[in-house]
Amino acid sequence: MDKPLHIQGALAASILLLLVGSVHSQGLFEGKVIYDVSYRTEDSSMAQYVALFPSVSELYVSGNKTRYEQAVQGGAQQVFINGGTTQNSILIMSFMGETFKVEISPEEISSLKSNEAFKIVETEEKKEIQGISCKAALALHEGDTMKVYYSPELYEGSMLPQFRELNGLLLEYETVQNGIFMHFKARQVDHKSLSEDQFHASEGMKQVSFEDFAKSFAYKKES
Repeated sequence: MDKPLHIQGALAASILLLLVGSVHSQGLFEGKVIYDVSYRTEDSSMAQYVALFPSVSELYVSGNKTRYEQAVQGGAQQVFINGGTTQNSILIMSFMGETFKVEISPEEISSLKSNEAFKIVETEEKKEIQGISCKAALALHEGDTMKVYYSPELYEGSMLPQFRELNGLLLEYETVQNGIFMHFKARQVDHKSLSEDQFHASEGMKQVSFEDFAKSFAYKKES
């Protein structure tokens, strides 16, 4: 799993956006959401990596199952599946001509750096995104304040571990990791039936253990 550092850095940062920690949820929405993704950072050393990060993210929802997809410059792709036939989540990564999957248990999800929750403060503000009425909330994390817009009518439960205190389908939100702010805004919401195959990985796909993955991408929380 030794890859050029610039590729590892870009993939590692964007994977943090995929990690979904909701296991006690029920979707009222079935279909696909396409998000535009933008970034900002005051750390000049990260500017070269930000240019490689995904500009589009796709979310598929069916019942309590979710699938995130992101493409990275250079032909790399990342997929994160949650809520399938087992309690484990599945990360699929394709880059440098190699595709592998990582099965991650709920306990291992909780050990990841990206699993740290933000404090949520509800507001009275509302606005429409793609014709959907959304509530606004403030997400507070280590002195930073980020605004979130979500629809509680379309999803019961939390969709990302950072927003575990907020129940609803996220349609516009911002998160921060290692000094990089990542802004997601839905530009397309499609209500449609999805195939069960979209929430599974191929049985014959190469598998990497969670421990090897965590070591390579420095994901474990510091003790």
